[in-house]
Amino acid sequence: MSKQYMSPPLVRRPSRTIPMTILAVVFVAAGVMAVIAAIQRLQHGSLPQWMAWARGRMATVTWLSDTALTVAIVIGVIALLLLIWAFTPGRTSGVFLKPGADAPDNREIVMDNSDLTGWLSRWLNDEDGVASSGVKRRGNTLKVTVETDVKDPEVMREQLTARIADRVDSLGLERSAKVEVRLR
Repeated sequence: MSKQYMSPPLVRRPSRTIPMTILAVVFVAAGVMAVIAAIQRLQHGSLPQWMAWARGRMATVTWLSDTALTVAIVIGVIALLLLIWAFTPGRTSGVFLKPGADAPDNREIVMDNSDLTGWLSRWLNDEDGVASSGVKRRGNTLKVTVETDVKDPEVMREQLTARIADRVDSLGLERSAKVEVRLR
């Protein structure tokens, strides 16, 4: 008897953009300082004054001084924040759909934001009176921008809002989306 293949459940990955951005800024700053120090050492034969001051100051600091304790606390807080941010789950990049009647309960069905917005935009571009359209998803809201030449845009906006809401509801979303239509 063969087993039916079932895709693995959705794994929520942590959003690592904040800690990576902070580390990138720190490494770029350290790299710029190192390049400046190297250029000055090559030109003048000695390190810059600010680097010599920092090196001389750190040579006289003991482990029990206030300076060492402050630096250790700051580094510890930054490390703790980076660790928390690294393991905090990021935002979802899609909408969750209700599973069908024959689907297992522990499965999640997700439609990516770009798939949803592209599907709606292609459908809108085929509608009568719509010259072009753009759809963006922000949180639980679909922001639709429609370019049209109709004489009564308010009626068209209401009709499009209702039709888009029905179209999105036909997908079977777990949380219904709010639709905002703007005509140009």
